[in-house]
Amino acid sequence: MKNLKKSAETFVFYDKSGKRWKISKAAMLTVLSGIILLVGFISFGLVGQPSLKGLAVNESNIQAVTQPIAAATGNPTALFPADENGNEQLQSEVYAFYQGFYGEYENHSGLDSLESNLELIDVLIPDTYHIGGNGKLIEHHSERLKMITQEKDIKVVPSVSLSSQGTADTVSKLVGSSKTRQDFISKLQQSVLGNGYDGIHIHLPDIHTKDKKAFTAFVKELKTVFESTELMMTLHLPEKKKAFETQKLSEIADKVILLALDERNETDRPGPLTTLKQMDSIAKAADISPDKIVLVLGNHGYDWQEKGREKANTLSFQEIMLFAEKEGLAVQWDENSLTPYVRYKEGEENRVIWFQDAVTFYNSAKVAKANDINSIGLWNLGSEDQTIWQILKNHTQSSAEHGDILKIVAQSKSVHQAGAGDIFKVSGSALDGARSIVMEEGIVTEAAYNHLPSNYQIERFQGGEKEIALTFDDGPHPKYTNQILDILKEYEVKATFFTIGKHMSLHPGTVKRTFDEGHDIGNHTFTHANISKLNERELQLELNSTQRLIQGITGHSSMIFRPPFLAIHNEDETQDEIPEAPSIENVKTIKKVQEMGYTFIDSLIDPKDWDNQSAEDIYEKVMEGAKKGQIVLLHDAGGDRSETVKALPMIIESLQEEGYTLVPVSKMLNKSRDEIMPKVEEEEAVIAPFYKVGSGTISSFTSFWQIFFYSIITIGIIRLSVLVFFSFRQRKKERLMPLQSEYSPFVTVLIAAYNEETVISKTIRTILNSDYRNFEIIVVDDGSKDNTAAVVQQEFSGHSMIKLLKKPNGGKCSALNRGFAEAKGEIIVTLDADTILTKRAISLMVRHFTDPAVASVAGNVKIGNIKNLITLWQHVEYVTGFNLEKRAFHELNCIPVVPGAIGAWRKKAVQEVGLFSEDTLAEDTDTTIRLLRKGYKIPCEAGAIAYTEAPETAGAFIKQRYRWTYGILQCLWKHKGALFNRKQKGLGFFGFPNMIFQYVLQAASPAIDIILLIGILAKSPQVLGFYFAFLLIDTCISVYAFKLEGEKTKPLLLLFIQRMVYRQFFALVVWKSFVFAARGGMMGWNKLQRTGSVQEVPNEADIGA
Repeated sequence: MKNLKKSAETFVFYDKSGKRWKISKAAMLTVLSGIILLVGFISFGLVGQPSLKGLAVNESNIQAVTQPIAAATGNPTALFPADENGNEQLQSEVYAFYQGFYGEYENHSGLDSLESNLELIDVLIPDTYHIGGNGKLIEHHSERLKMITQEKDIKVVPSVSLSSQGTADTVSKLVGSSKTRQDFISKLQQSVLGNGYDGIHIHLPDIHTKDKKAFTAFVKELKTVFESTELMMTLHLPEKKKAFETQKLSEIADKVILLALDERNETDRPGPLTTLKQMDSIAKAADISPDKIVLVLGNHGYDWQEKGREKANTLSFQEIMLFAEKEGLAVQWDENSLTPYVRYKEGEENRVIWFQDAVTFYNSAKVAKANDINSIGLWNLGSEDQTIWQILKNHTQSSAEHGDILKIVAQSKSVHQAGAGDIFKVSGSALDGARSIVMEEGIVTEAAYNHLPSNYQIERFQGGEKEIALTFDDGPHPKYTNQILDILKEYEVKATFFTIGKHMSLHPGTVKRTFDEGHDIGNHTFTHANISKLNERELQLELNSTQRLIQGITGHSSMIFRPPFLAIHNEDETQDEIPEAPSIENVKTIKKVQEMGYTFIDSLIDPKDWDNQSAEDIYEKVMEGAKKGQIVLLHDAGGDRSETVKALPMIIESLQEEGYTLVPVSKMLNKSRDEIMPKVEEEEAVIAPFYKVGSGTISSFTSFWQIFFYSIITIGIIRLSVLVFFSFRQRKKERLMPLQSEYSPFVTVLIAAYNEETVISKTIRTILNSDYRNFEIIVVDDGSKDNTAAVVQQEFSGHSMIKLLKKPNGGKCSALNRGFAEAKGEIIVTLDADTILTKRAISLMVRHFTDPAVASVAGNVKIGNIKNLITLWQHVEYVTGFNLEKRAFHELNCIPVVPGAIGAWRKKAVQEVGLFSEDTLAEDTDTTIRLLRKGYKIPCEAGAIAYTEAPETAGAFIKQRYRWTYGILQCLWKHKGALFNRKQKGLGFFGFPNMIFQYVLQAASPAIDIILLIGILAKSPQVLGFYFAFLLIDTCISVYAFKLEGEKTKPLLLLFIQRMVYRQFFALVVWKSFVFAARGGMMGWNKLQRTGSVQEVPNEADIGA
C-alpha cells in the first residue's frame, strides 16, 4: 500500500512533541563525549612517552689515569732488516684458532668472526678434542661451526689437548705403550673421519722429559695412520723445551705451530704482552724450516693491579675497547715495546691493561716475514681487533697502504657479553674508531687512538649471594594469580609479576591487590607481543599502553621489563645453557626499550611450566636451575597454571631449606620497590585517573561481553533444542489428524490488493483450483493506481463466488477490516495478492476450527521465486526459522504471527478483539498476540503451503525487513504486559522471550562476530568451542528442518555464509528500528514492488498427511 497518515494518538512510538528524540540525542551525545574525552586522554598517554628516569645498575667508580708509564730507551725497529721500499708483503696462509667452549657455553663471538671472515682463513683449528685425567678422549663438536664451514674452501683441523684434569702423567700413560697409542690413534681417526674434518692438531706442551722418545713415536704413528686417509697433522712445539725432539718432530708434522701469544701471563708483573724482540727470538730459536712454521699471534690483554700481586683478568680486544669507551679512558702508547695500554683507577687502586691490537699484529707479522715465515696464525677468534682481517685481506699491498688500513679501528661484528646474572643492560653502539699512526722502515712506531670504536655489549648483573627472585609472567589471571598471591602471603614471600596490559585491563582488582601486598610489578607488553618483530611505533604502543595501565591502577610507574618469549634471546637458543649474546637486531630493540627508561629482567631458571609440565617437573627444574641462576620464570596466566600453583609451595619451602633468601627483583637490583616503581610524576598524574577509569570500563565491558557471548550461545542452543523437541512432537500429532472432515463451514478468501495487476490473476486461479468448494473470494482494491480492479473484472466477472470491492486508499488494515465487514464466511482466509496456494491449503486449515478455542491457523509460507542468492537465503530462513518455529510454537500455543501471506481466522474471534488495528506496521502480529492474550488457540498447518514473492535485491530485502522489524518491535512494546504473564504461559515465557532474544541477538551480532574473530586470532579454545558447538547444532537442526519440510538440503552448503551475512543485514534493520523508535516518527507501508516471478504451484509433497 502507499504511505498513509496514521492516527498520531495511537501509532506506537509516535512522539509528536519530539522530546524523546531530544532526550535520546542528549544522552547519546553525553556518552559519546565521555568516550571521546576518555579515548583522547588515553591516546595522548599512549603517544606521549611516560616519564621514566631509568635505574642506575652497578654504578661505576672508575676514573681515568692519563699519566703515561715511563718509557725505556731503545730502537725497536733495529731488530730486523728494514723494509726500505715499503713493499714487503705479509703472509698469504692464515691459520685461525677457535677456543670454542668457555665453561658451559659456546664462544659465539668467535663463530661470528669465523662466519664473517671465512674466505680469509685457510686452516681452522678448533679446540674439539680433550684428553681427560683418565686418558679417555672427550669431544666437543660445534654444530654451528660445522654449518659455517661445510662445503667451504677451508680445512678444519681440530686440536687435541689435555683437559683441565689432564697432566703430564696423563700423557705419559697415553704414549707409554704401543697398545694405548694405537687404541687412542684409532679412536681419534674414526672421530675425525666421521665428523668430516681434514686432520688433527696435537697440542700437548706438558710432557715429562722421560717420555721424549715415546712421544715422538706417538706422533710418528699418528702421522702414518692419518696420512693413509689423506688427513693432515699439525703439531705445537713449545719454545725451548728439552722434553721434545724438535728436529724429528718438525720433520714428521705437516706444519709446526709456534705460539707467540705473549711474553707474560696472568700471574706475572704488569708489562707489554708482545715485543718485536720476542717475535724475532721465537722465529729464530726453533731449528725448523720456515716453510713448516705457523707463527701464532695473540690479540688480547691483561688487566693488572699496578702494584699488587693479584692474578690479572684476561680481556679480549673488544672488551677492552668497550670498557675504555664506556668509562671514558684513554689508550696510551708505549714507544719501547710498541704496544698500547690503558691506565685507570678503581676506587683507590691503580690498574693497567696491556693489550695487543691490529698494530701489534701487523708489526709481529712483519718480523715473521723478515724471518721467511709465510704462515701466520691468529689466537683466538672472537677476541681480535677486526682491522686485522682487512690487513690479511690486503696482504699483497704496500706498507703505506697497510698503514691507511690500520687507521680504522673496526667495530665488532658481534655483540659482546660481560658479567653474569639475570639482569642486564646494553651499552655501546655500532661505530668504527680511528687511529693515527707513524710508520718507519715498514713497521708502526707510534699509534694514537683518536676515537675509540663503539660496540654493542650486554652487561649482566646479579643479586646477592644465595638470593632467588620468583617472577610470574603473563598475568593477571582472576584465578591463578590470586591463588599464587595467597600462597606468597602465607609464606611471607615477595615476588615480581610481569603483567600483560590486555589482562590488566580485564582484572584491575587483581593488579591492585598485587601492588597492595608489596610485590613488584613489571611491564610485559600489552598483547604479549614478540618485541623483536615490532617496528618502533608498535613497540612504543605496546609498552606505553601497559605502563599507563600500571600507573592508572597503582598510581606508580614501573621501570622493569621482561619481553614475552624472552625475545632478547636468539631463536635457536635454548634456556638450558648460559645465554649467548643477542643478535645485533635484538640488541637494537633492547636499546630502544632501555632508552625508554626500562631495565631488562632475564631469567636463567626457566622450568617451562607452560609446556605441560607436572608440578614435580616444575619443582625439580627450578631446584636444578638455582645452581646457575637467580631469577625463576613461572607463569600465572596464559593457560592452565594449576600445576604451577601446586609446585609453588614445594619450591618456596625447598629453596628456603637450602638457605636461599627469596626476594623481589627490586631487592636483587639493590633498590627499594619505590625506586623501581616510583609514584607517577606530577605532570602525568592528571591523565592517570583516565587509565584507571578506562581500565575499569574495559574490564566491565569485556566481562559483560564474555558473559553475554556465552549466554547468547547457551540460550541459542537451548532454544534450538526446544524447537526441535516441540516441532517433532507437532509433526507426530499432525500425522494423526484426519485429512477429510465433515466440518465444512462457509469460508471467505480475502485479498487486500493495492497495485497488484501483475499477480492478482494468478493468485485467484490457484484459489479456484482448491479442493475446498464451500467458499467465496473477496478482493478489496484499496485505491490501486494500476489496473488491478480491471483485471479482476475482466477475467473473473463470470464467477459468482468472486466479489470485487473498491475503496479509497486507506492501508492494508482498513482493506482487511472492510473485507471482514462484507465477508459471509465463518472462517476467513487472508492471502497476500501474490500468494500462490496449493490445492489442499484451505481444507487443511479449516479442519482445525472444529475446536471452538481455535481463533486462527497459520499457514506454511515458502519462497516462490528462488532465482538468486538473496532469494535462496530467504528460502533457508523461511524453512529453518519461520516454519520450524511455527511447528514448535504450535505445541506451546504461542505462535506470534499468523502470516499475511496465508492465514485463516475465525471471524467472530477477530471481531471480538476489535479487528485489525492500525497502531502498528505489523497488523498480523498484533492481531495474533491479541487473540492469544484472550486465551484462544492458534495452531499451524504445515500442509497449507503458500508460495510468496520474496525481495530479489538487497535493497528491497532491507526495506521489507525494516518494516517488519519495526512493526514487531511496536507489537512487543504494545503488548509488553504479556511478558512472563502466567495467564498465557506459552506466550509469556517462551513466545515473547524468544522475540526479545532475536532482537538482542541481531542487535549484538556485529559484536559477537568480533568476539569470534578475536577468538580465532587468539586461538581461544573456549570461544571457538562454544561457537562451533552452536554452529554444529544449528547445522544439524537446519538439516532436520529441511527434511521436515520435504525440501532438498543443497542450499545448506552455504549455511555458514548465510548466517554471517544475514546477521549484518538484521543488525542494520534492528538498530535502524531502535533509532526510529527513539525519534518517534511516522512510517508508511513501503510496499514491495511485485514482479510476478512466483512460479506455478509445484507437485505437492505429502506435507500434513
